[in-house]
Amino acid sequence: MLGVPPGPTTTVLDCPVVEGPTPPPWAAAVDTGYFVADHDRALVRQDDASLYVAHGTEVVIDVPPEQRLAYDFLVYSIALRLLLLQRGRFTLHATLVESPEGRSVAITGPGTVGKTTTAVALAQRGWSFVCDDIVGATAGPDGVTAHPFPRPLHASDELAGRLGVDSAIGRELPGAAKRVYSVASDTTPRPLAAIVRVDLGDHEHVAARRQPLLEALPMLAVLSDSAELCQLPPYRAPFLSWLSELLTHVPVIEVVRPQHGASVDAVADAVEAAIRDL
Repeated sequence: MLGVPPGPTTTVLDCPVVEGPTPPPWAAAVDTGYFVADHDRALVRQDDASLYVAHGTEVVIDVPPEQRLAYDFLVYSIALRLLLLQRGRFTLHATLVESPEGRSVAITGPGTVGKTTTAVALAQRGWSFVCDDIVGATAGPDGVTAHPFPRPLHASDELAGRLGVDSAIGRELPGAAKRVYSVASDTTPRPLAAIVRVDLGDHEHVAARRQPLLEALPMLAVLSDSAELCQLPPYRAPFLSWLSELLTHVPVIEVVRPQHGASVDAVADAVEAAIRDL
């Protein structure tokens, strides 16, 4: 499943990636220190690297040449999400998998909660891994269509070992206890059957339930917009309308796992049971 990571990303959504100086920070509507952004341009800074994305057509990365590969995630992950947003397209922060019966499920949740680990556990049971991290979605009269976007996979050494992969082939990811690997992705649009939110809780055992709309909406808003860029005036109403449309057609299943102890197989059990019961 996992392979040697690819070389530097040179295009994103048919937009060429330029290596060169990025603009200095400005008095922007959003300034988190990491993100400086208005609705049509954004600057991302991490360590010695910076990324500038503007007008849905421009991507510039500024990084020492010897660090270009290490910070490629700024391009294939963050630049992709920003370009889509600047083009008026919203995305779920999720891992997309498909059951043996052909039912696609977007697994979302806070960082490090185990989205990718859950997807891998399901893949070992015959599910298909579709894509990681960024999932587009459009609602229509017949339901919701998921639009996968391919990108390398970020996996811990423990997860690589679970798959029988030598972690030495992975590229270290700055600031995270993970490595980057290539992974086959099927970008064919497909109906979305459910959204599964995985989270940590005080339960002794894994617990699952269908989440009410008024709980699911703000939860998904936070998970899909961690930098709060969708709170900018040009995006706010369309973003909430998009989420509301999704949740009108697609159920959200909350799966809470214990804070400690191995529970990946129990989480996978809960996902499979929830999808069978839809």
